[in-house]
Amino acid sequence: MLLAAGLGIAAPGAAPAPGTSQGANPTPVQVTFEDLASIGSIGAPALSPDGRELALVQEGQIVLLSTEGGWPSPLTTTAGAKSGVAWSPDGRAIAFASDGSIWVVPAAGGQPVRVTDSRPGRGDPRGAADRQPQWSPKGKWILFETGRRGNNDIGVVSEDGLTVNLLTSAEADESAAAWSPDGTHIAYVERTPGHFSGRLLIAPFDPVNGRTVGAPREIYVAKDDRGGGWSIRRPVWSPDGKQLAAVLHTRWPVAGHHVEPREPRGTARLDCAGRRRPGAPPDDAGGGRGVESAVVA
Repeated sequence: MLLAAGLGIAAPGAAPAPGTSQGANPTPVQVTFEDLASIGSIGAPALSPDGRELALVQEGQIVLLSTEGGWPSPLTTTAGAKSGVAWSPDGRAIAFASDGSIWVVPAAGGQPVRVTDSRPGRGDPRGAADRQPQWSPKGKWILFETGRRGNNDIGVVSEDGLTVNLLTSAEADESAAAWSPDGTHIAYVERTPGHFSGRLLIAPFDPVNGRTVGAPREIYVAKDDRGGGWSIRRPVWSPDGKQLAAVLHTRWPVAGHHVEPREPRGTARLDCAGRRRPGAPPDDAGGGRGVESAVVA
């Protein structure tokens, strides 16, 4: 609700100031709590590539909202809740998850098309279907997470839905995936009983046939913690594709206090083979001060 107000949504019934046109800057009006409450629940905002529109989920449907203000316009009306809204690189389509599958809808309006047809797998129903779509930088492939085989896997589907490839097959949970800027690599986190807090991996990806090429490279291994407090979060690529940034926990709060790990870790700089780069601090540097970022080149 605060997001909508901050984007300049006018109060219901507000008219342009006398002597001004609809497109001119209107006289500010007081926005009441009732005005904000009337907007309904809002979530999963995604900015269009040209920065002119926001796509977000409002009361289970995708709506579009101009960044210049105004009221949201509905894009979908189909049954089923929507999540994971993602724009295509050219801004012409939006991918989302609904009814256990990945869908694509034209941003200009039209009927959504189901591009994956997943049956929920075993385990927690919140993670048993296809979800979290991400377009590749060139727009041909859509990366997604799925629980259709009973554990969390990563897959891709072509934008037309004709080709679906699961990229991981280990008895592990793979998640938090991120495309490299050129679309030729995918970074993700793998969690196994032996590495409960996760390993950060990079897999080469062939954008022609939509499959990984060779074994993934191990970049970082999180400190083992059965409570999950040391879990690696989603990595972020640098614009040039030469580095990765990931938020890592070096200490955590317990009942209002901080518990220091036995081997606190500071900011680490590693190359793609996992070797420490010159000038990087030792593993015990940083004193376990809060959340650090690890940069991988």
